Amino acid sequence: MCGSIAFATVLMLVTGQAPADCAIDKIPDGYHLQAYDDCGIPDRQPHFIKNPDTTTHTFTRDQVPDDEKARSVITNPRQIDAVYSGLDPQLEYIVAVVYANEAFNNRAQSLWAGAVPLHGPHPLPKGKSERLLFRVPAQAVAGGALALHFRLEAEVNVVVSVVELWAPKPSPNVIYLSGVNGLVGPVEGVVLGLSYDGVAGADVQLVQAETQKATTITGPDGCFTFARSLFDIGGSITPLDVIARHNGAEARRRLERNDLHFEPVTYRPMPAQVEGIKEGRLSLNGLWQIATPAEPVVTGTCQVPGQWLQQGYDVPLDQHVTMTREFLLPNEWQGRRVFLRFDAIHAGTRYYLNDQELGYSENLFTPVEWEITQYARADQPNKLRLDMVVDTVSEKLSYSCGYAFHNLGGIDRSVWLFALPPINVRSLQLDAGLDARYTDGILRINAAIDNPGGDVEDLELEAGLYAQDGTPIALAKEEALKSFRAAPGITPVSLSATVKNPGKWNAEKPAIYKLVAELKQDGRVLERIERQIGFRKIEIRGTQLYVNGERVKLAGACHHELDPLTGRADTGRHAEQDVLLLKQANLNYIRTSHYPPTQELLDAADRIGMYVEVEAPFCWVAPSEDLTPLRQVLTPTSAMIDYHGAHPSVIIWSLANESAFNRSFKIANGLCKKIDPSRPTTFNNPDPERVCDIANLHYPPMPYDDQIKDDPRPVFLGEYFFPICHEQTDVMINPGLRELWGHGHSMPDSEWGRYCAQSFDQTYTHPGTPPGTWTHIYNSNRLIGGAIWAAIDEPYYLPDGRKVGYAWRHGFWGLIDAWRRPKPEWYLAKNIFSPVWFPAREIESGPGGSAVSIPVENRYSFTNLSELTFSCNGAACVSPDVAPGGRGVLRIPENVKAAEMK
Repeated sequence: MCGSIAFATVLMLVTGQAPADCAIDKIPDGYHLQAYDDCGIPDRQPHFIKNPDTTTHTFTRDQVPDDEKARSVITNPRQIDAVYSGLDPQLEYIVAVVYANEAFNNRAQSLWAGAVPLHGPHPLPKGKSERLLFRVPAQAVAGGALALHFRLEAEVNVVVSVVELWAPKPSPNVIYLSGVNGLVGPVEGVVLGLSYDGVAGADVQLVQAETQKATTITGPDGCFTFARSLFDIGGSITPLDVIARHNGAEARRRLERNDLHFEPVTYRPMPAQVEGIKEGRLSLNGLWQIATPAEPVVTGTCQVPGQWLQQGYDVPLDQHVTMTREFLLPNEWQGRRVFLRFDAIHAGTRYYLNDQELGYSENLFTPVEWEITQYARADQPNKLRLDMVVDTVSEKLSYSCGYAFHNLGGIDRSVWLFALPPINVRSLQLDAGLDARYTDGILRINAAIDNPGGDVEDLELEAGLYAQDGTPIALAKEEALKSFRAAPGITPVSLSATVKNPGKWNAEKPAIYKLVAELKQDGRVLERIERQIGFRKIEIRGTQLYVNGERVKLAGACHHELDPLTGRADTGRHAEQDVLLLKQANLNYIRTSHYPPTQELLDAADRIGMYVEVEAPFCWVAPSEDLTPLRQVLTPTSAMIDYHGAHPSVIIWSLANESAFNRSFKIANGLCKKIDPSRPTTFNNPDPERVCDIANLHYPPMPYDDQIKDDPRPVFLGEYFFPICHEQTDVMINPGLRELWGHGHSMPDSEWGRYCAQSFDQTYTHPGTPPGTWTHIYNSNRLIGGAIWAAIDEPYYLPDGRKVGYAWRHGFWGLIDAWRRPKPEWYLAKNIFSPVWFPAREIESGPGGSAVSIPVENRYSFTNLSELTFSCNGAACVSPDVAPGGRGVLRIPENVKAAEMK
């Protein structure tokens, strides 16, 4: 026993340490490891209790310079629990724990063995890790089980990196198979020991249909590989067994056919016209029935699009929910193929139509599509049933419910039925680029024609291009692809054309055209598809980003899909307003953190002119070499590229947010480049192997040019420039503090600007950024821009009066509030990021002059200042002829005083 509980508590309160007879300096001789939890890796924490508020996080090496086991942590806002069972009450056990902490957080926590305190409140080390050892009191294992409780004592949250359990008996002989995967390449994996370190020299067999196909021995790191040619013969694949053995221990992993083949997601274009049909699309938005088969019992109706919780249905993440809806098919759809599409659905879902299973999906924030022709009834109501549960691998990878601090379950975007002819366009990928001189447009169309029947002759795929006023634009087509034959199944068809000197799309001058693609047979239009496109070319040259041959700097903000009353659902109605508000704040870039956006947001960005980085739905994914969730990574990644790839506003694909760059993301990057080589990729965290095209940093200190100097890639600040949000108490007492966010930026070289820079606190959570930051980025030959965190506040108001969301945890961090009203920071951003920049704010003017000359800098990329109108207190000024990126002089008549520039 480690002393009485009362004595231990008093001692902890006084010293913050465990009693002397509990804390020890080293593992005694004769003790061996019995159990091990690598807590920051979800599949390596077998003894930790599942909690919906618990997640994992990995500190960067800059924050905690230690190995990955120490840097990766399990975390919870209040308490973390672990239970070790099957223990021998007659033995003495020792617990070793590893904690890690950033330099800027004042974490303190306690550790309890049952009801006995082992330590605490204990302040965690700053900017490093530590390992503490304790004897476990006998009463804590009296029943053969040990319960550990890590409790929050001060600030932020509880974190634990590693827990080890030791006892005076031999270690159990166990091995694990981890990272076993053959989805897109060879079968590979790693054999791990008790402490999740690689086991060298293990025997590994590959067995197919009870026949041993190959054997191998693990290398020094425990890794093994089997060539794909051993099991994939001409695309014919049967299930595999992987069997590992070492010193009498054995581990097995079964790979089904679905584990051995990945097909990128593609969507059928929703047509503008189908032969013989007046209306080929039907909305299933509106009221659906909702019910739960178990406690808590829920019955009622639910609005779609919509979340359950926002409509009063508080269902745990692991609780199953059933949603149903009946519909009638239009009579004119008879003889056509019918498809069902959910623009996005937030749950792992199994779909049924008239009690026939359609399939299963769990990809979030991207569409799900099923053909229902076989099961749909034309003469009576059809019943659609969805069996849903939020707690899935995809939910864990996205951390979307944890990030929003409430259950996002529901059908969060629109639902559609649409009809197609029997022979139809299965997929359509568009690339509207430019030639090497950035003069002529190059239009490329790659389509797949789906033919369910016999050979069909005399098919044509024709493309037409039209200006916004409907004027036809000439296309120089490749006539050899005019007519083709479709065999049964899928027939690929490619078409390319040149467009002489079209208007070029960019965020300053978004030239949009309408593309019309028609599938014809014997001159009849079977299907007509319409798309809005823009001709533009995205390039990385050295360490800079170029659009249409011109260097572009990205002044951006991070954008969430949100509404204070409907949550993450039904947000497309805000798209136009959101893009306009950010455009009016002189921003030209949106990062869709931390998932793909609505189609409406990108439509608005195309029309209004806004560069967009579309991000895959992965947030705070822990380090792991386990490729088990690879399909859940590749599915939404490929889906976002196919669904959003035609938008000219989309210029960058982001693989994830603030996650460990594991092998799944490396494979996902290769998939991105294969599907869409026209756009660069980034990863919103350091990617050590530097496989992405753009390096990405969050909240580095100034000067930014001094960061990762050995990295040859362009550098983007995926998050920076906090509005005043973390100082919640201070701002509540003195709201005027928010005006300090932009102080000093207009005159960074002035005495006031230098004072602001000298007093600027460089800690992670400090608002703003030192004066002159945007000028530093604009002039940098390494930085290409940055995205403010964040565009919009994130508070949610639930029907029962609760308030949830990051706004109530870390402050109201947006330039715009949740009701879409500009905040003081919005007006400050409008000045800081003005593309018409006056480097001098004080000009001396003596008597006798006819005009005042003001230096002006043109920070546009495609606009000459002569195209703008300048006025000074209502008096007209001659707009200067200053080319993009240049400097010149604005002359103001002498008689205009106290001029307010517009």
